[in-house]
Amino acid sequence: MEQRQVIRVFLASPSDLEDERRSAKKISEEVNSNLANMLGLHIDLVGWEETITGFGRPQALINRDLDQCELFFGMVWERWGTPPAVETEYQSGFEEEFHRAVNRRKSGENVEICLLLKDPRPEMLKDPGPQIQRVQRFRSELIEKKEIYFEQFAETSEFEEKFRRVIYKYVSQKIEAEQAVDGGNDEDAVVNSEADSDAEMSLGYLLPQEVETFFSSLISDSRLADGEDQISAEQIARIRLVASSMSKVGNDDHVIGAHDANLMFNQRFDVDLSRAEQRALLRSGLSSFGSENIPIWYWYERLEDSDHEPLSVNSVVATPEAARVGAIHALQVLGLNIDGGVFERDQIVDSWLRSKHADVVSAGLSYLSDFGGSDDVGLLVRHMAGSSGQQTAQYVDAKIRILARSNQSKAFDELLRLDPVRPSSAVIAALFDESASLSAKQLIDAFSLKADSVRLHAARELHHRGALNEELARRLASDSSADVRVIGVTSLEHQGVLADEREFRSLIVNKRKEGLLWLSSSGSDGESQYVEFRKLRLGKLEKSELLKLEGEADFLDDDLRFVAAEREFRVLGEQLRADIDDRFNGAAEEHLASIRKLGTEGQKLAEKWLGLIPDVVLKMLSRGCEVLARKDDSLDLPRIRGVLDAYDIKFNPDIVAYLGHHGQDEDVERILKLVENPGHGLGLLSRDFDGQARFGAATDAVIGIMSEASLIELVGRLPAKMTPFAISVFPKSRFLKISDAELLILLNLEFDEARKAVGLRMVRDCSKRTLRRVLSQLTKVGSTYYYNAVHWLDFGISLEQKMCRATARRLVKAKWTDFVSNP
Repeated sequence: MEQRQVIRVFLASPSDLEDERRSAKKISEEVNSNLANMLGLHIDLVGWEETITGFGRPQALINRDLDQCELFFGMVWERWGTPPAVETEYQSGFEEEFHRAVNRRKSGENVEICLLLKDPRPEMLKDPGPQIQRVQRFRSELIEKKEIYFEQFAETSEFEEKFRRVIYKYVSQKIEAEQAVDGGNDEDAVVNSEADSDAEMSLGYLLPQEVETFFSSLISDSRLADGEDQISAEQIARIRLVASSMSKVGNDDHVIGAHDANLMFNQRFDVDLSRAEQRALLRSGLSSFGSENIPIWYWYERLEDSDHEPLSVNSVVATPEAARVGAIHALQVLGLNIDGGVFERDQIVDSWLRSKHADVVSAGLSYLSDFGGSDDVGLLVRHMAGSSGQQTAQYVDAKIRILARSNQSKAFDELLRLDPVRPSSAVIAALFDESASLSAKQLIDAFSLKADSVRLHAARELHHRGALNEELARRLASDSSADVRVIGVTSLEHQGVLADEREFRSLIVNKRKEGLLWLSSSGSDGESQYVEFRKLRLGKLEKSELLKLEGEADFLDDDLRFVAAEREFRVLGEQLRADIDDRFNGAAEEHLASIRKLGTEGQKLAEKWLGLIPDVVLKMLSRGCEVLARKDDSLDLPRIRGVLDAYDIKFNPDIVAYLGHHGQDEDVERILKLVENPGHGLGLLSRDFDGQARFGAATDAVIGIMSEASLIELVGRLPAKMTPFAISVFPKSRFLKISDAELLILLNLEFDEARKAVGLRMVRDCSKRTLRRVLSQLTKVGSTYYYNAVHWLDFGISLEQKMCRATARRLVKAKWTDFVSNP
């Protein structure tokens, strides 16, 4: 069974701090859940309610528990407590516990003391009774003696923040102290094994000298050994490595596994490996390159001098095929030019594209998409003729992106000729991010292509140029894509051809839904696009016209209601706040009353609407809070909190940003609740805040609230999928001050992407000396660690620093920081 080191924390307080005691218990469980497994630690929170019933006075049992604790955490508010049952010099159990902890510390015992004092309510100080008088005297004694450090707090949320900081800091300092005791060696000692001159067996005619030395030593040691199981795990790994390095055509393709490869990496300074063994280790790492669980960069750097460029060579000749795929991906990650030395560039590319293994072809096309040149186009054309399906699409993407790097117009002509169904976002960016060189004719010709994304970007560019006449606009207004239809209708409106709302809707929405189904998020084709189009139109109206329409609007016309409220907030803002406070019940009742006046049919319709009122109110509250959030008044914080706590509000970037700006520690949980409830269903905007962007926006808000928190505290609060974002944007100046002990904690987080983010941040920002020191501590004998942490530290140590930092910067940006507004 796994053994854990227990950190016993004694929680002392009178009885008027029950909320804080529950919060302390919750935070202790949070620490145990998030960090204890990886550290082998467990926080045991001990207090009077934890004492097991037994003989003797209860305080004696409490004191016995206290004497076993290493961290005393005391807190008082307005009560001092009651005297113990047995006569004593102390006026309360808290007082006895506090002085007992202080005396232990004075006698040299290893006990830390922390006090948090809650601010008394002003009305209690006007006529203080004996309890609060004793508390105030205790405060004065602390200030006068200056022996015990204490902090004050006003609210439970503030207590939670301070208690969490103390616990995390204590755990971090404890780990760091243990690391200092264990010691470390920053010097890399290299020990070369020498062959035994008296060895009875010589294998040199078959094996490299390094391998012969190993086997000779192994044979000699086994003859001297008493008993069984004398061969170490490292020696077994070496035997497997030798077998892997000697594989020939006709044998099974074989590479050693991650565990053996990491054992050999840890022995890299203590054993003398042959070139063949080093190549086998590199090949093993390349075979699982996507998993990042085998260190390869040390072996790569050792082989680079004499083996030309090892990645280029392995991309052609390595076995198994997974090693070729890994070599190509490694070239792409590093942004290296293909240079095999023994192979010309066209031979290397040709070997990729003519491979019978689809994964090799796909990896080659991915590399060429990013780094291919005009000289590679001929090979692409030749091999594309024999491709099909998804592979053909990859060929098309690669060719267009290569052409776009030198001639955007020529690349666009190729797009028109090939007419791909789903060009990648990278192709769209290459052609349209800087589209001034594209002619109007090319853009108009793109209206006939199959890809919605191409037609949409071509239409936007022509509309931006003011180059859409009525004929072209009507053509766009009848397009199969609703997004394209919106551009056509917008152009027709600007030209004065269309002005009627029903015409706008009939063109944008293909199949109009009738009745009560308007609340469905599945809506008809173009429904959400029409909603956004109408909002933009309403926002352009004159003030008097907008207010007139708002006054006449039906209750269900939420677009008009909230566009008017946001734009004319000085006039309509207080009514919006009142409606939110009333949960729109008054407005809903007024609407139902007006329906009932329509007679029998109205009564029936009102009955149907009664069942839909909760959904209507939920949508109204979400839209209303969104408007308040964009107005950014801190006084609305309690109002928005109330809605979030009472209703199932979907993720909304504006609300999240507002909480990040004005919120406090308690609002972190509200943000995390929103993150777990994606898609606010308000039209086009919801499509822009899925996945990475949602996590990035939420991380930005949490960091805004927890701006003073350590990185350990941040990752302790966040769900796993958000931790890489927090790690990637943590301020560099503070990241560089993180202790080795904390870095080791971060490198052992359970979520693999979080560990990768830590490794890449260290490569980007830390010195090689720091990387070496932390890697040595991470992989010390007997420790347990994750292999992908080693992969990235090895990367930063073994390769040229400038290239490593540039690569790490690019990877961190693409994966995480691009999705956070304030990286």
